[in-house]
Amino acid sequence: MIAQNNVWVYAQETRGGIAGVTLELLGEGRRLADRLSVKLTAVLCGEKVAGLTGCLFAAGADTVILVENPSLHYYNAACFGHCLEGLARRYHPQIFLFGATQQGKDLAAVTAARLNAGLTAHCTAFELDDGGRLRQMVPAFGGRCVFVSTGFPQMATVAPGVFQRPDLDWERRGEVVREQFTGDGNTAVKVLNFLPSPRAEKGLADAAVIVAAGAGVGGSEGYALVEELAALLNGVMGATRPAVDEGWALEEQMIGQSGCNVHPKLYIAVGVSGDQLHLSGVKDPDVFIAINKDRQANIFRHAHYGVIADFKLIIPRLIDLLKSRTHI
Repeated sequence: MIAQNNVWVYAQETRGGIAGVTLELLGEGRRLADRLSVKLTAVLCGEKVAGLTGCLFAAGADTVILVENPSLHYYNAACFGHCLEGLARRYHPQIFLFGATQQGKDLAAVTAARLNAGLTAHCTAFELDDGGRLRQMVPAFGGRCVFVSTGFPQMATVAPGVFQRPDLDWERRGEVVREQFTGDGNTAVKVLNFLPSPRAEKGLADAAVIVAAGAGVGGSEGYALVEELAALLNGVMGATRPAVDEGWALEEQMIGQSGCNVHPKLYIAVGVSGDQLHLSGVKDPDVFIAINKDRQANIFRHAHYGVIADFKLIIPRLIDLLKSRTHI
């Protein structure tokens, strides 16, 4: 039996496994649940996903609510939102956390609307006040805002990489509570298939080498040039919000408050001005290199090495050098 007022984490299934951000949230959820003296619950929805429960227990969950149904084979906001709404109304969690992935952001908003609950997006830290309310920290205006929900559940999204992934204890066990999907699966939108994007196969959160493009690359041609450099470095391509908004980069490549948090060994920022919303997602790279023709760009205040030059003069030379050394 599941007690009320527990801490919940939405467990996102991806490519047959559990998303890394889910494990990170379970680590943070474990801390909050212990402080509140309640249980930590992971909510797992899908088709034939029972085999993933062990990973959730290993990451810290006490209980896994498992909902399996063919209608949940592919993510669908209507079906998944209906499912989470019903579970939340039945068990009344006090905190409900989602990863700020494309799916997580969509589902958190849908679920919050169905529950008439507040939702704080892109949190970077959590605290508990004296009354046990969740204080949700969000970067804003060069500082940070603190939100405290007045109702329940207290809902928030967190980008990948904000919290550390816990050590997995595969000897750990917990309770699996199976629930039935009460919807009929008949929605206005039918998902027929998912095709992986060829430009988003590697994850940013765990990447050792990242090359990020900003508005200064000027267009898709410049972006492609930077992308070639990333490939030669065996790295992952990242981007700022302007590059995503212009359509040069994919949303899942965005780094910063509204995207992913990264901890690379090498971070190369090309045509990036150094907006705080972007820099808030770059966590202590071992080597930080900035390339920008604007010598006043804020990015140079944060980089270990700065190159004041037009990237169109620098990047092709780097590409030629790397090709000559690797005989490509």
